[in-house]
Amino acid sequence: MHLLLDARPILGPNTGDRSYWLGLCRALPAAMPDDQLTVALDAPPPDGLLPEAPNLRVAVAGSPGGRLWSAVALPRLAASLGVDLVHVQYVAPTWLRCPFVTTVHDVSFALYPRFFTRRDGLWLRNLVPPSARAAAAVIADSETTRDD
Repeated sequence: MHLLLDARPILGPNTGDRSYWLGLCRALPAAMPDDQLTVALDAPPPDGLLPEAPNLRVAVAGSPGGRLWSAVALPRLAASLGVDLVHVQYVAPTWLRCPFVTTVHDVSFALYPRFFTRRDGLWLRNLVPPSARAAAAVIADSETTRDD
Protein backbone atom coordinates (compact mmCIF):
# COMPACT_ATOMS: atom_id res chain seq x y z
CA MET A 1 0.00 0.00 0.00
CA HIS A 2 1.13 3.55 -0.70
CA LEU A 3 0.00 6.01 2.00
CA LEU A 4 0.18 9.80 1.61
CA LEU A 5 0.27 11.76 4.87
CA ASP A 6 -0.74 15.43 4.77
CA ALA A 7 1.80 16.26 7.47
CA ARG A 8 2.11 20.02 6.99
CA PRO A 9 1.70 20.66 10.75
CA ILE A 10 5.22 19.26 11.33
CA LEU A 11 6.57 22.50 9.85
CA GLY A 12 4.56 24.69 12.20
CA PRO A 13 4.74 25.72 15.84
CA ASN A 14 5.03 23.21 18.69
CA THR A 15 1.39 22.27 19.12
CA GLY A 16 -0.51 19.06 19.66
CA ASP A 17 -1.12 18.83 15.90
CA ARG A 18 2.61 19.00 15.23
CA SER A 19 3.34 16.34 17.86
CA TYR A 20 0.66 14.05 16.44
CA TRP A 21 1.95 14.25 12.87
CA LEU A 22 5.61 14.00 13.86
CA GLY A 23 4.75 10.90 15.86
CA LEU A 24 3.06 9.32 12.85
CA CYS A 25 5.85 10.27 10.47
CA ARG A 26 8.47 8.85 12.81
CA ALA A 27 6.64 5.66 13.84
CA LEU A 28 4.87 4.49 10.68
CA PRO A 29 7.94 3.61 8.59
CA ALA A 30 9.00 0.97 11.13
CA ALA A 31 5.41 -0.12 11.84
CA MET A 32 4.63 -0.55 8.13
CA PRO A 33 7.90 -1.77 6.61
CA ASP A 34 6.23 -3.34 3.57
CA ASP A 35 4.32 -0.20 2.65
CA GLN A 36 5.41 3.06 0.98
CA LEU A 37 4.83 6.23 3.02
CA THR A 38 4.99 9.66 1.46
CA VAL A 39 4.94 12.76 3.64
CA ALA A 40 3.21 15.62 1.81
CA LEU A 41 4.47 19.07 2.75
CA ASP A 42 4.18 22.60 1.39
CA ALA A 43 7.89 23.32 2.02
CA PRO A 44 11.00 21.19 2.54
CA PRO A 45 11.48 19.89 6.10
CA PRO A 46 14.55 20.83 8.14
CA ASP A 47 17.35 18.26 8.11
CA GLY A 48 16.90 15.56 10.71
CA LEU A 49 13.22 16.23 11.37
CA LEU A 50 12.10 12.98 9.74
CA PRO A 51 13.73 9.57 10.04
CA GLU A 52 15.68 8.06 7.22
CA ALA A 53 13.84 4.93 6.16
CA PRO A 54 13.74 3.05 2.87
CA ASN A 55 9.94 3.25 2.73
CA LEU A 56 9.62 6.95 3.63
CA ARG A 57 9.88 9.85 1.24
CA VAL A 58 8.91 13.49 1.21
CA ALA A 59 6.92 15.17 -1.54
CA VAL A 60 6.82 18.97 -1.55
CA ALA A 61 3.94 20.69 -3.31
CA GLY A 62 4.27 24.35 -2.43
CA SER A 63 1.53 25.95 -4.45
CA PRO A 64 -1.16 26.99 -3.98
CA GLY A 65 -0.72 27.79 -0.32
CA GLY A 66 -3.02 28.09 2.66
CA ARG A 67 -6.42 26.44 2.64
CA LEU A 68 -6.29 26.02 -1.14
CA TRP A 69 -3.39 23.60 -0.68
CA SER A 70 -5.78 20.93 0.62
CA ALA A 71 -8.27 21.55 -2.16
CA VAL A 72 -5.85 21.72 -5.08
CA ALA A 73 -2.27 20.64 -4.34
CA LEU A 74 -3.11 17.58 -2.22
CA PRO A 75 -5.45 15.92 -4.77
CA ARG A 76 -2.97 16.65 -7.58
CA LEU A 77 -0.14 15.15 -5.54
CA ALA A 78 -2.17 12.08 -4.61
CA ALA A 79 -3.13 11.50 -8.25
CA SER A 80 0.40 12.02 -9.57
CA LEU A 81 1.83 9.55 -7.04
CA GLY A 82 -0.94 7.00 -7.53
CA VAL A 83 -1.40 6.55 -3.79
CA ASP A 84 -3.84 4.07 -2.29
CA LEU A 85 -4.83 6.10 0.77
CA VAL A 86 -4.50 9.69 2.01
CA HIS A 87 -4.44 10.67 5.70
CA VAL A 88 -5.49 14.22 6.61
CA GLN A 89 -6.75 16.04 9.67
CA TYR A 90 -10.23 17.48 9.84
CA VAL A 91 -10.89 18.41 6.20
CA ALA A 92 -10.24 16.53 2.98
CA PRO A 93 -11.44 17.35 -0.48
CA THR A 94 -14.19 14.86 -1.16
CA TRP A 95 -13.06 14.72 -4.79
CA LEU A 96 -9.88 12.79 -3.99
CA ARG A 97 -9.61 9.86 -6.39
CA CYS A 98 -8.64 7.46 -3.62
CA PRO A 99 -9.94 6.69 -0.13
CA PHE A 100 -8.90 8.92 2.73
CA VAL A 101 -8.76 8.80 6.52
CA THR A 102 -9.25 11.90 8.62
CA THR A 103 -8.13 12.57 12.18
CA VAL A 104 -10.40 14.80 14.23
CA HIS A 105 -8.61 16.03 17.34
CA ASP A 106 -11.63 17.85 18.76
CA VAL A 107 -14.88 19.44 17.71
CA SER A 108 -14.48 22.66 19.69
CA PHE A 109 -15.44 24.59 16.56
CA ALA A 110 -18.96 23.19 16.99
CA LEU A 111 -19.10 23.18 20.80
CA TYR A 112 -17.50 26.57 21.41
CA PRO A 113 -17.94 28.61 18.22
CA ARG A 114 -17.29 31.88 20.07
CA PHE A 115 -13.59 30.98 20.28
CA PHE A 116 -13.22 30.87 16.49
CA THR A 117 -13.13 33.63 13.96
CA ARG A 118 -16.22 33.77 11.81
CA ARG A 119 -14.22 32.56 8.82
CA ASP A 120 -12.53 29.64 10.62
CA GLY A 121 -15.76 28.61 12.32
CA LEU A 122 -17.69 28.58 9.05
CA TRP A 123 -14.88 26.68 7.35
CA LEU A 124 -14.75 23.96 9.99
CA ARG A 125 -18.49 23.64 10.65
CA ASN A 126 -19.23 23.35 6.92
CA LEU A 127 -16.34 21.13 5.84
CA VAL A 128 -15.53 18.74 8.69
CA PRO A 129 -18.90 16.91 8.69
CA PRO A 130 -18.89 16.11 4.94
CA SER A 131 -15.23 15.11 5.15
CA ALA A 132 -16.00 12.75 8.03
CA ARG A 133 -18.95 11.25 6.17
CA ALA A 134 -16.89 10.68 3.02
CA ALA A 135 -13.85 9.28 4.85
CA ALA A 136 -13.00 5.60 4.78
CA ALA A 137 -12.32 6.00 8.51
CA VAL A 138 -12.34 8.76 11.10
CA ILE A 139 -9.75 8.75 13.86
CA ALA A 140 -10.81 10.51 17.06
CA ASP A 141 -7.67 10.66 19.16
CA SER A 142 -9.54 10.82 22.47
CA GLU A 143 -12.69 9.27 23.90
CA THR A 144 -14.07 12.76 24.55
CA THR A 145 -13.72 13.67 20.90
CA ARG A 146 -15.29 10.39 19.87
CA ASP A 147 -18.24 11.03 22.19
CA ASP A 148 -18.62 14.65 21.01
